[in-house]
Amino acid sequence: MSLIPIPADLLTYGQTLEFPLRDAEGTLLIGQGQVLRDSPQVQSLMLRGVWAHEEELGDTQRAKLRPDAPATDFDFEHLRALDLGQTGVWADLQQRAHALLSNPRADDFLARFDRLHDEAVLRVRRAPDAALLLQIYDAGQQSPNYSARHALLCLVLCELSGQQLGWTEPWCNALTRSALCMNVAISKEQDRLATQAEDMDARQREVINGHGDRAARWLARLGVRQSLWIDAVRLHHESKPGPLKEREPAQQLARLLARIDVFAARLSPRRSRRAQSGAAAARAIYLDERRQPDEAGAALVKAVGLYPPGSLVRLASNEIGIVYHRGERATAPRVAALVDALGRPWPVPQPRNTTLTAQAVVASLAPHEFRLTVDMAALLRL
Repeated sequence: MSLIPIPADLLTYGQTLEFPLRDAEGTLLIGQGQVLRDSPQVQSLMLRGVWAHEEELGDTQRAKLRPDAPATDFDFEHLRALDLGQTGVWADLQQRAHALLSNPRADDFLARFDRLHDEAVLRVRRAPDAALLLQIYDAGQQSPNYSARHALLCLVLCELSGQQLGWTEPWCNALTRSALCMNVAISKEQDRLATQAEDMDARQREVINGHGDRAARWLARLGVRQSLWIDAVRLHHESKPGPLKEREPAQQLARLLARIDVFAARLSPRRSRRAQSGAAAARAIYLDERRQPDEAGAALVKAVGLYPPGSLVRLASNEIGIVYHRGERATAPRVAALVDALGRPWPVPQPRNTTLTAQAVVASLAPHEFRLTVDMAALLRL
């Protein structure tokens, strides 16, 4: 009987197994009909990888795993050949991030992680404003896969903030890698918390607390050997306020990552809380825990602006619009009006010059304050 490796995206904690899971030698690990528990023992099995006898698979599972089936991870050239466009590519990256982070496995984690990371960073470098527009707007929606969306948004923000600070390529690479996987130990718990109306209970607090240490240990078990990357993940919830240059390299990365983590979380709603406006989130991380200007937070605000692409604003004309491109000044981004002064939707987004007093930004709006569907394809053409 031939053994077939089972990709992580076919398995979800809490599901009832439709076929037995085995190790590389064919020994039964978890039987058909059993529930895949989110426990340390099962996590350890998943990290080592699981297999199934082909003869034990149903037709649907066998079709997904047959050699000529489409790969789970498209490479960048394949994505470009499909002509998915910016929106489709980022949606694909999000699905891949969800599959990878929710069920990390040692046998293929690093290869899949490298492809995902490199494609995402390349997209940011080729079209930074489009990446910000799509990721920040998407963060403000009540959508599934909270953890994966948060990871990709943090990657985008880290890439641009690292550039703003003039950090070297090795530092920026470690930073964006840390952003993408800093919550690998709690990805599923993050997704659950995003959909529950109640506050965290004692068990959930225990899972969340110390997740930086657990994530660092996971990464080491998964094969990561770069200490700067692992240490930045380990320290990202232990960084203190103060100047960056007085710190060790990993502590500098961790401090920036921590401020970006807070900023991205403030832009993202959960069932138990509403998202903040772009300007409110920016102001919150511009000052540190002692209410003093924060070097890391300031770098992020300089990189994305006070009104970052993807955020909603009200103009002096009383129109409501969306920022689609950063401007030369942090307070004067490029904005497309979505509705007129009477609240009537424009057929297509209308570019406005916010350097003019009559069209200046006068307020930043939270996502729940504007519920009209936004034509992202039209915005990307502006």
